[in-house]
Amino acid sequence: MTKKRNGLLELYRLFFCFWVLYFHHFLFIENTGKVYRDAYLAVEFFFILGGVFLLNSLKRSEDLPAWQGCGKFIWGRLKPLFPTLCVVFCFNVTGIIIQASKYGFDFNTQIGTVYYLWFLPFLFLGLFCMYWLYRCIKNKTVFFILLGVLTIAGYTVEFSIHFTQYWLDQLHLSIARSLGGISFGILISRIPRMALAWKKINFNYLVILPTIALILWTAYKPQNNWERASIIVMYGFLIYFTLNIQNVGGKFFDFIGALSMRLYIYMAILCMLLLFGVTDYVELFFINLTLALTDMLVFGWLNKRLSQKKKA
Repeated sequence: MTKKRNGLLELYRLFFCFWVLYFHHFLFIENTGKVYRDAYLAVEFFFILGGVFLLNSLKRSEDLPAWQGCGKFIWGRLKPLFPTLCVVFCFNVTGIIIQASKYGFDFNTQIGTVYYLWFLPFLFLGLFCMYWLYRCIKNKTVFFILLGVLTIAGYTVEFSIHFTQYWLDQLHLSIARSLGGISFGILISRIPRMALAWKKINFNYLVILPTIALILWTAYKPQNNWERASIIVMYGFLIYFTLNIQNVGGKFFDFIGALSMRLYIYMAILCMLLLFGVTDYVELFFINLTLALTDMLVFGWLNKRLSQKKKA
């Protein structure tokens, strides 16, 4: 069972965040539309990673009344991002009002500016479902068998329908992806760790580095669902062998992880800025970076002040 976060996973999170930004033309590198087009595969990594450290939280919630435990469980994950989401909501609602007053209301264009946040509600929906599954299934062997079924079923549904049914594609099959990815992440965390090290040589890197290279090569121009499914499997190998590496962490990696999530969320503001005529991808990236860093500085300071007042 995974107890401690590994800083390398936060670096991976930043890379996959950059992949999503690149796909949506919000990175400092121009997107030609020819390579790394399946950015939804990057989001799959976020779902899986969301399950890796979940089991400890689920166990801690067992001592509380069911709904109280559910609220604490969900709020514990939402709380760090709540101020950021409030900023996005206020900015985009203001932008929608201004745009609607000038050009009339257009649901697809204006409400669509928050479209890129679809990942978050379905992540939390998946966490909500996982909480109640864990709470209601007393036999944990049955619970873990069910996770295996959900992993296979979730990805089977996704890859069998994603590219054939347009209306389902628009929903991103999000609950299937969410439950499948979170289940896979929990199962990875249950695999016993292996001490693949000798003296100062850590042999886990001999698996990690080729796996990263293979993911990059396969994702460059995936041709079919088998290649896409193989990337999901490689994510499992990458996360597992990364977790085998000890003593990789600290404030820098915590910073990278927090920055990644905020860069992802503030894409919604960039979409609104597009409606106001800001179209240069380099400019949009640096606006996004400035927003994310300012967010971390301001809300980090406020959170520290509140903590000091509570202690006093």
